[in-house]
Amino acid sequence: MNEHIEKAKKKAAQMVAQAELESRIMGMIPESVKAEPRVMMFRDVAHISFQPESFGAVSEILGAFDTVPGFDFKDGGFRCISPDDSKGEILGEYFAWVEMQASLRGGESAKFRAFAVLSDGTRAQISVDYEGGTYSAKYQNRPWHKDLSFRFINLEPRAVKYHEYKADGGLFLAQCASVVNFSTGSHIGDSVIRRGYFATARCLSDSLETLSNKES
Repeated sequence: MNEHIEKAKKKAAQMVAQAELESRIMGMIPESVKAEPRVMMFRDVAHISFQPESFGAVSEILGAFDTVPGFDFKDGGFRCISPDDSKGEILGEYFAWVEMQASLRGGESAKFRAFAVLSDGTRAQISVDYEGGTYSAKYQNRPWHKDLSFRFINLEPRAVKYHEYKADGGLFLAQCASVVNFSTGSHIGDSVIRRGYFATARCLSDSLETLSNKES
């Protein structure tokens, strides 16, 4: 019984410490950011995410932080805040990136991200998130645009039980300096992750101007 109590106390103490850490991170978010944040810590990096009500908020939120370059590496598209964090070949250095996900089974999202250093030196990943049109319109009344969507095309099946898809879309990615594609473990290609990298804040701003604040 005593061992069970000690485990419970230890778990409670860890939860309190985590809450205190996340509260401290919240206190370092610039006052100019009006959107409600969500904070999580992962491997000593603070992950701060927002779900604003307009695409224009992306530049406003990222611009409020002390952003630093991110590095894209060949080993699985790993992104780091410092080239010393990975031994893989550096593919590029960028201001920010957008990660777009979609699945034939439903659901799509676009997350605009950048790295930043908070006032106490804590490294952070800032993420401005948007969910797919149907979901956002029905439950959150948040923006979406067809240029952030993917169209899955069923290739001619070679057999009755065989299907293969390709994802065609994401016109917004044409505005990016570089694009990489990832499979999500499905061998038939019915889900996709694509990342578009922005070389500068101006590149991101110009791309965002192609999106409407209204669902499209």
